[in-house]
Amino acid sequence: MRPLFCSVLLVLACSRGPEPCASAGTCPEGQECLANRCVVAGGDPVPADSQRLVVEPEAMAVVEGRQREPGELPAAVTFGSSAGTTATLYLRFPGVWRDQRRIEAAFVILEPMAATFGSNEDVPVDAWRVAERWQPHALTLASQPELGLPRGRGIARSAPPGPLRIDVTALVRHLAKNTASDHGIALRAAAGDAAGASFATGVAGGRSPRLEIYVR
Repeated sequence: MRPLFCSVLLVLACSRGPEPCASAGTCPEGQECLANRCVVAGGDPVPADSQRLVVEPEAMAVVEGRQREPGELPAAVTFGSSAGTTATLYLRFPGVWRDQRRIEAAFVILEPMAATFGSNEDVPVDAWRVAERWQPHALTLASQPELGLPRGRGIARSAPPGPLRIDVTALVRHLAKNTASDHGIALRAAAGDAAGASFATGVAGGRSPRLEIYVR
């Protein structure tokens, strides 16, 4: 996998957008945590007259330290675990957003995996645009597609268990305008120093990851 680089201008682009949050009291003064992102206090995370679209992935893969059979999908993906390495969840969704007039907001949502032990430490999880074609059966630690901008960030925490919601509005808007380069979204987090946070893939209980898009 080729390394990721941000020039000075791209670093500024990476930092724009709502600040992610995991709970109340973690946002700057005058803001509150809604839909896992900091917004102006008293505001709404999305316009009230927007329409919600919910999309399930058409392809999914997990790449982490544990060796599996090619294409084998685990019951859960764990971000920030001290027992593993960098964990990446690859998701490819049907492009239902391509014909929409205006994309107001978009979120990738993962549900916590039941009966898993986690920590109450924050785990930053980045959402990247997948820049190359990929197939679930061909992904390994040594063979992964390049990732690129736009990027989103979310905060995972498993004590108490709660969904992981990542703002991918800029990313989905980019895919809607560049359909030829729509190869999906990758969620990635480096190994941490605790138990991490585990989220269901849907193959053995729990709801699978989904993309919520708000349009009008």
